[in-house]
Amino acid sequence: MRYFFAIAVVLAALGYNPESRAFLQKLPDESMEYLRKVAFTKDISVAGTKFVSEEEVHSSLPLDESVFWWLVNSEKVVAALASNKYVASAKVTPCSDLLFNAWGCFRVNIIEHEPKYLVDQGMAAWIASSEGTFLKPVKDSENGLPVEELQAEYGPLTVVTGLAGEGSSPDLVNVRFEYVRNTLNVIENEIGHSISQAKFSPNGEITVVLRDSGINARFAYADEDWGALKNRSTRLRTLLQEVKGREDTIELIDLAYQKLAVVKKIVPPS
Repeated sequence: MRYFFAIAVVLAALGYNPESRAFLQKLPDESMEYLRKVAFTKDISVAGTKFVSEEEVHSSLPLDESVFWWLVNSEKVVAALASNKYVASAKVTPCSDLLFNAWGCFRVNIIEHEPKYLVDQGMAAWIASSEGTFLKPVKDSENGLPVEELQAEYGPLTVVTGLAGEGSSPDLVNVRFEYVRNTLNVIENEIGHSISQAKFSPNGEITVVLRDSGINARFAYADEDWGALKNRSTRLRTLLQEVKGREDTIELIDLAYQKLAVVKKIVPPS
């Protein structure tokens, strides 16, 4: 039995080399069928998937390679998985630390891109990741985008609107979204508050709604001058501290100026 198992290990190792693998796969002798199975048969379990299906994961895997190849080339298996737009990172490990306890058994753990944005592109809407990857199209309901329903499923999302205008090409919409995404990252990092909505205007201004207070704040087009945007965001952070406890009296904080910020208050009915 030990001799037979040693032969199986040798043949499995041969499966690592392309030439010997081709030879092994062509062996006509039925008595070698079991050994070929030992060399190439894999039991693969997949965990961590939500957007991507297990079938899509399997289709991305180098299944024609041998078990031995998988054992010494896990980084290439991970690289193959990374080609899927939903996959942020992955880890491939044998099911057991003892080589022959679970020969051919592998665990594939997927970490998907985290949903952060609900992007209204005019004719379509998409769930997008924090890195800007478009993950899943969303159908409008009779009452518009089902924001609450989607947030119940995916967690807090930043709703981005105004990207598509008359005659806007998909490429232009994508460029605008990338600009909005970078702008929101700068603002959120500087003020320490999450943004629930962001509206892009044709002149490049962006109006955001802060998730915790509901305050609206308007920012001028930064033209990728992130230093100037950071300065405006610093002014907003200072103003938020000054109006703390009185957020419901603020209609808009307008930061679309070089060195000023205009605070519009809600006028109570007389």
